[in-house]
Amino acid sequence: MRVRFLIDGFNVYHSLKDAAAHQDAERGSRGFRGTRWFNVRRLCLEFLRNECPPESTFEKILYFTAYATHIRRGSAARLQKQQLYLDALKDTGVEVHLGQFRRAGRLGLERFEEKETDVAICAHLMAGFALDLCDMTVIVSGDTDLAPALRVARETFPEKRLGILFPYGRQQKELQELVDTSQKVSRRACFALQLRDPYRCSDGRLILKPTEW
Repeated sequence: MRVRFLIDGFNVYHSLKDAAAHQDAERGSRGFRGTRWFNVRRLCLEFLRNECPPESTFEKILYFTAYATHIRRGSAARLQKQQLYLDALKDTGVEVHLGQFRRAGRLGLERFEEKETDVAICAHLMAGFALDLCDMTVIVSGDTDLAPALRVARETFPEKRLGILFPYGRQQKELQELVDTSQKVSRRACFALQLRDPYRCSDGRLILKPTEW
């Protein structure tokens, strides 16, 4: 079985921060440490082993995110850390797709929203099935905005399989009812499934994990 993974980067990122914050609260410490150097390929591999037939293989792992260019305070350092992380993910075989942040504030209250990820995930879900590139697609997200796309995919391609991997604390019954199989990322997995530090790329380059990650 050819399995495609579509990962909502910001949904995963905020779930990792929550996992660290909840553990810190239990232990009486502070700081979002120990989770953000997350190995999404290993996460997908665990799902492949546990929820898919033995002969299953990766078709693609696609990771959707955007550079946080809208954050003025410490923006250069933030972007550098994000770029290092994405470089490491790419080296593991993950395909990174970039969207953008857009201003969404009104009445003088400026705020920004990440755009394009939901639409991009839906597009790659449908394209993967329509072009027969994969037999199963697994979405890594807890965003219920994806529910309509899952319904259409189910109706249009009944021979294909759908799965969902809920990031920590993001389980949604509405999404769970639309797929063939689902799994939750535990808090323990958020800490256990980390990239090596330093991470050595296939070309020999070393990437150091940011100290606060």
